[in-house]
Amino acid sequence: MLSALAVERLKPKAARFDVADSKITGLRLTVLPSGQKSWSVRYTVNSRDRRLTIGRFPIVGLDQARKLASAALRAVAEGVDPQAKKIEGRRRAQAGLDKEELFGAVWDRYLAEYVRPNLKASTVTEMERLAKAQILPKFRKRKLTEIVPHDIKALIADQKKRGAPIQGNKVFATLRGFFNWGRRELLLTDNPCAGLQKPETETARERVLKDDEIRYLWRACGEISFPFGPMTKLLLLTGTRREEGRGITTREINRDNRLWILPGTRTKNGREHSIHLSGAALAVFDSVSRMKNPSGFLFTTNGKKPCSGFSRAKTRLDKLMTEYAAEDDKELAPWVIHDLRRTVASGMARLGIALPVIERALNHISGSFAGIVGVYQKHEFSEEKKDAFEKWAAHVTALVS
Repeated sequence: MLSALAVERLKPKAARFDVADSKITGLRLTVLPSGQKSWSVRYTVNSRDRRLTIGRFPIVGLDQARKLASAALRAVAEGVDPQAKKIEGRRRAQAGLDKEELFGAVWDRYLAEYVRPNLKASTVTEMERLAKAQILPKFRKRKLTEIVPHDIKALIADQKKRGAPIQGNKVFATLRGFFNWGRRELLLTDNPCAGLQKPETETARERVLKDDEIRYLWRACGEISFPFGPMTKLLLLTGTRREEGRGITTREINRDNRLWILPGTRTKNGREHSIHLSGAALAVFDSVSRMKNPSGFLFTTNGKKPCSGFSRAKTRLDKLMTEYAAEDDKELAPWVIHDLRRTVASGMARLGIALPVIERALNHISGSFAGIVGVYQKHEFSEEKKDAFEKWAAHVTALVS
């Protein structure tokens, strides 16, 4: 009887050879001179010997091969020829007859029927980006019911190999949600993500820009100019998320009351959020040359959608900030744009602003306002938030003047 270790240790010979598994009658492991190993199952239908290839090792391991072989042999016992069925399935796929059963088609249905009607626009955008870049190239033309846990693990392993383990977590979470929906819609009986663990343990970031680094950042923003220079300044002054700043429109700005009103459709928690605009924040708006466009986007380069290409701008910011730090005989530690939000929160705390006010200023509801407090605490802290943003802006202005 084969074991996982024995399969792993099998060495190629000058000619291909088969190794039979005594546990599942008919299951064979073929070893080619190149070292490639593949599973197949042999059976008899209508007095004819047939052979069904069921997958390559190690993509299909011993346990999975035994399950697939057992399923094929059950089909034979029920009068079905699995090899003929496989050939017919391939023919139907080539003819487009089974298109509605392919992953890509079901994914499009998932987006249309569940994701877009129920999730925030920013979440939808991120899921579509992730699928286009990482998931669909692997699974688009695969039948939904043929995707197994090993396929999921292999895709996650690809993310880790290319140095993006946390993105692997996002891919895993996206697929798990998709397959759970597929089960609810009776499109499949098993979720191939079931039983798998999130591939990487995520630790909370603690990076906060120091005062010198804030000076370097502000100076660098002046160098890279529109749209990413003023946009990054706005993120630093308001503590908003990158997507919130990137998608700002003129309709969201109430200049008379010095407020930026973020609609719930554009916030992470789905709650409308008002941000007091300090004099420094208004100065950022005044520095931007507005391009007329139907949607009113402030940070746009084509008048059709918000600016893109932020990764290139971030690279330029890092290069400039590193040069400024070297002038002071210092080194710049790695940072990401979301660290600005933590920098604002930490800076406000240093200025003596109370935690509940900071959380309201940043539209964060899981801390002081979690649970029953969030249900009954309806005070919006408008004046306190105004004071917090003014104090923070004064601190930043003093640093960069």
